[in-house]
This record gives sequence, C-alpha cells and structure tokens, in this order.
Amino acid sequence: MSVQWQSVFGLKDLSRADATVVEGSMIEPSIWQVMLTALISSSVVSAILGLIFHRRLKLVEARLNEELQRNVEIFRTTRAWKEAAISQLLGPMVMQFDRVKRAFKRYQRKNVYLETKVMAEGNSTIKTLLLSHGHLIPPELFDDAGSLVEHFDVWLEEFERVRDETKPELETQFVFVAQMGFGFPTQSEQKFIATFHSLRKEVYGIPPGMAKRSKRKNQRPSAPGPAL
Repeated sequence: MSVQWQSVFGLKDLSRADATVVEGSMIEPSIWQVMLTALISSSVVSAILGLIFHRRLKLVEARLNEELQRNVEIFRTTRAWKEAAISQLLGPMVMQFDRVKRAFKRYQRKNVYLETKVMAEGNSTIKTLLLSHGHLIPPELFDDAGSLVEHFDVWLEEFERVRDETKPELETQFVFVAQMGFGFPTQSEQKFIATFHSLRKEVYGIPPGMAKRSKRKNQRPSAPGPAL
C-alpha cells in the first residue's frame, strides 16, 4: 500500500503506535529486573547483617552469663570463707579471749587452778587455732596473728619451766613474760574481736550483743599476771 493510502486510512499512525508498544514492552522488563535485583540485594544484605548482629548478640550474652556465673561463684566462695572464718577461727578465739579475761579478773590471790586450767588452756587453744586455721585469718590480721602466737609461745614456754602442772606449788609465782619483752598484744586481740563482730554483722546481720566495753576495760593490766 502506498504511503498516500496509508496516510488516508491512518495506517501509518497505527504502525507507529504498534512500534511504540513493542518498544515499550521491550523496555519495561529491564526496569522491573533492576528493581527486583535491588530488592533481592537489599534483602540479602539485611539478612547477612541480621545474622551478624544475632551472632554478636549471642556472643555478648554468653560472655555476660559467664561473667555473672563467675561473680556468683566468687560471692559464694567468699561467703563460705567468711562463714568458716567466723565459726572455725574468730568465734572460738573470741570465746577463749573472754574466758581468760574473766578468769584473770576472778582471782585476787594465787589460784593455780585458774592459771593452769583456764589461762594456760585458753592461751594454748588460741595459739592452736591460729596455727591450724591460717587460711582463715584475714590478710590484714596476719601481723597481729604473728604477735599473738609469739606471745603464747613465750608464755607457754615459761609456764612449762616454772610450773609443774601435775604437782603445782602454791608458792610459785604466777607466770608472766612482760618483763621479758613479750607482753600481751592487746591491740591485736581487739582487732580480732572487732573483725569477728564486723564479719558476723556482714554475713548474718547480727550486731554485737552488748555495748562495746571501754578501752580501759578491754586492756589487760600491765602488772604481772598469768596471761602476760
């Protein structure tokens, strides 16, 4: 058909429209393909980032749980140590300190029984507690423990020298070692007693059962005596 007749019947414009449609149909898949590719790419990236974040979160969570368990174990171990120190070392020491002090205050003249059965046994018991429970001595009291053991070593040695426990002589002077330079370390005794009350309050919430005695009452006299 000639160009003239195509123009008359509109066939020429129709052919152009068809070409445009065909051309458009060839372009549209490319646009959707780009959009689909971008969507898939962003989804993949999001999935990868999510996986990395999840793994990181799990790692942090595991570390936190491990740290928590470690802290709990430290707490349990520390509490168990404090309980053992109170019940096996500090508590018995405080009772022996008080026992010897009460015995010392009771006598007004030579009393061999108090010296032999109370003071000597009390001093020996405290020394044994310190030597056999060294792992329960608070670090800040190591020097004080050494001072107490040293005093009891000298006192018990002197006691054995001047006193025959099986046949004590009433005229034998009471044993004291202050003049030898090994007087009773009162400050060390007070530190152990204070630590006992402090730990007992911390662990069990139990305050001292009675008001603190004055420093003058807590100190042992400097005059010759059985525990000096």
